[in-house]
Amino acid sequence: MAQMSDWRDEHRRRDQVRRAEVMGVPVLPVREHATIAGLDGEVRVCSSVGPAGEVIAVWTAARDQDVVNARSLTAAGVSFAEPGTARPVAARITVHAPKLEAVIGIQDLTLAHIMVQPMPGGRFVVAGARCQWRPGAPDRNALLYDADGQVTSAHVLGGGIGVLQATSSGQLWAAVGRVLRRGNLRQLRLGAGRKATSRSAPTGSSGSLPPWNPNGTSPV
Repeated sequence: MAQMSDWRDEHRRRDQVRRAEVMGVPVLPVREHATIAGLDGEVRVCSSVGPAGEVIAVWTAARDQDVVNARSLTAAGVSFAEPGTARPVAARITVHAPKLEAVIGIQDLTLAHIMVQPMPGGRFVVAGARCQWRPGAPDRNALLYDADGQVTSAHVLGGGIGVLQATSSGQLWAAVGRVLRRGNLRQLRLGAGRKATSRSAPTGSSGSLPPWNPNGTSPV
């Protein structure tokens, strides 16, 4: 009992120290810029902030919300996020700065648990958080869309992505767990990642994938 009491006291002391450190951090003043909203019957799938401070959001019909957030349940009752949708769904990408600046329609979204970032030339990269090994190759879970909503190239970004951030020059940063990977969709080069398992693909490099052609002629 004495050891348990000492542990609790130490835990409480650490919490107090941590709270004091947090409270000592300068407060950044914030203000509301705008409220983003989709069309009637739409739900926001994801949103993020681009390198210029703009907000990018992806919208889809409410009936497709579960499709783009697909999960599977094992016999043991464990739920896993799926890398892709059971069927293609229509979606819209909107850009707000802070007013609505652009709308791009996507007819056949097939990635699940997505993130979005703007790229140079009015393009956008949509990445799925999960990546699964298929016979012969992993999923290409990063799709580059042009301003007309057409896929111009597809890339392997790896699984377990938590944060996606682009730079104004078109470089892409993906935070995978506690690891930060840096790449460029013109020639996506990601460092060696985890070993392949039945549920997770290795990151590999761009050598096995077609490099992105600025004219959008690379095969998908």
